[in-house]
Amino acid sequence: MLEQIKDAIAHELGLTDDYMDGTYLYYLTRCKSAFAVGTMTLEDFKEIDEELLDNIFNAIEPFFIEQAERIKELELEIKDWRAEVQKWQQLYKESEMRYLETSELLHLTISENQRYKQVLEEISNADCSLEGLDAERELDRITDIALKVLEDLK
Repeated sequence: MLEQIKDAIAHELGLTDDYMDGTYLYYLTRCKSAFAVGTMTLEDFKEIDEELLDNIFNAIEPFFIEQAERIKELELEIKDWRAEVQKWQQLYKESEMRYLETSELLHLTISENQRYKQVLEEISNADCSLEGLDAERELDRITDIALKVLEDLK
C-alpha cells in the first residue's frame, strides 16, 4: 500500500520512469548540467502550486478511502470476535458452575453410598441364628439401623 502511494505521488511529480525523456534520474542529470552551464535558470523549474497539490491528493485519495473502508471492516470483525469471546466466556462460566454442582453431587453420592455400605455390613453381621426374644431384639436393632438411614436421606 505504501509503495502504491509513493508511486502515485512520484507520478504526479514526474518522478517515474514514464517521464517524457526517459528516467527521472537522467532528466535530473541533464537539468543539473544545463543549470551549471547557464542554459537553464530557476524560471525553468516548475513551482508546486495548488493545482499540483490537488493532483497529488486526487492521485492518493483512493488509497486512503480504501484503507478507511478496510478499517471499518476490521472494526466490525473485532466487534464480532469480542461477541464470540464473550459468548465462550459465558459458556465456560456456566460449564464451570455445572462442574462444581456435579462434583458436589458426586461427593454427596459417594458419602451416601459409603453410609449405605456401612449399614448393609451391620445388617449382614446380624446374628440370624437367634431364636425367640433374642431374635426379636436383633430384628428390632436391624430395623432401627435401617430406619435411621432412611431418615438421614430426607
